[in-house]
Amino acid sequence: MLDNINLNSFLKFGYYLRYQNPHYQLSFPAHLESQYQNCPEEELVSMGAEKLKQAIRHSFVPGRHHVVPLSGGIDSRMLLAGIMELTEASNISAFTYGTPGSQDYEIGRFIASKAGVEHVALDLSRKRFSIEEALELSRRTNNQSLIFHQFPILEVEKRFPGSMIWSGAIIDVLFGRHYHVNKGKSLEEAKYNFIEENDFVSSINLTNVSNEAFFPLIEYDSQVSPEIMYEHVLDLTNRQMKYVVSNTMPQGLEYGVLFQDNDLVQFSFNVGLANTEHQYLYKKMVCKAFPGLFQYGVKSNFGVPFNAGKLRTRCARFRLSLQRALHKRIPWIQDPWVNYIDFDQGIRCREDIRLIVCECLKGLQKRQIVPWIDIDGIWNAHMKNHKKHADAIIILASLEIHLLCGKEI
Repeated sequence: MLDNINLNSFLKFGYYLRYQNPHYQLSFPAHLESQYQNCPEEELVSMGAEKLKQAIRHSFVPGRHHVVPLSGGIDSRMLLAGIMELTEASNISAFTYGTPGSQDYEIGRFIASKAGVEHVALDLSRKRFSIEEALELSRRTNNQSLIFHQFPILEVEKRFPGSMIWSGAIIDVLFGRHYHVNKGKSLEEAKYNFIEENDFVSSINLTNVSNEAFFPLIEYDSQVSPEIMYEHVLDLTNRQMKYVVSNTMPQGLEYGVLFQDNDLVQFSFNVGLANTEHQYLYKKMVCKAFPGLFQYGVKSNFGVPFNAGKLRTRCARFRLSLQRALHKRIPWIQDPWVNYIDFDQGIRCREDIRLIVCECLKGLQKRQIVPWIDIDGIWNAHMKNHKKHADAIIILASLEIHLLCGKEI
């Protein structure tokens, strides 16, 4: 029997809400400890920096080759710096994937050169995608993923056989990456906020149910300390554990992770919202722990270091905003903020992507499980450049990929 609510959850969020991660769990405290309440900030920073290093040591396996997917963000750089304190550079490799000219791609390459480790740049604008690879990734993520949204796992397996792959998944969110503008006074209000914050498709509504229909599938542990914001718990329990972990850590590789280190996780909850909001404490922690690599620019700070002055930061922000604005008028100017690839242009202009998507959409139409969606209308509007429906097309193509893999809904 078709589970229409779970089907709609994929159409809404890009992953199925009715899902339990079989490999990882996240522990929430029932009560918050008071030991950090009156700690001076400098002491909290020092403790946090040490806990980061300790968590890396706990996951580190001596005698192995260690590989870090390096982006322009905080987490991957923190992992690289921590691993470099535990082994020789010859035992470490890094890879960067994405589109040349984007912040993630260029900053990642730069940091690898400064660290002096082997680095491989995987240019997704030159990569040829295939439906066979999409099916393989669907199987490896338990169908909790979006097409074209993973690192090139098959290339990584070939280049680094038997290596340990490191992932900073969830750590950034534990320490405040997601700022929740609306804070619900009740669990029901928080679930409304969760839905609003996590709607993947903004170009069109693909669902045929109300937002309230998702409430039973949005999980919340009633034993969690009431002092922890509802939205934070909902984000971690649902989006992070059901989608982010699955999508960023496909099965078949051995991973080093920090979000299973209970001491670090509990510290993130216990230091309080005032310290974690906007990653305030986290930024200071990584700079304290690894000042060498964090003297360089970071994507979340517009490509300049965290200690850059206000004028330099504003200039960097203006430059990136201008570049993005120019990209909208002149497509060959690279959008610095693009993740992976520019899907709007990719669907229209790249034969490999277009063929995969077309085949998937035709297959989905034949199934007639989403008869309320005008698939042809969405496709035609996008291809004629009347609308930007890449988000909807990615969702629908991904749904067909999962169904081809035997996903039961």
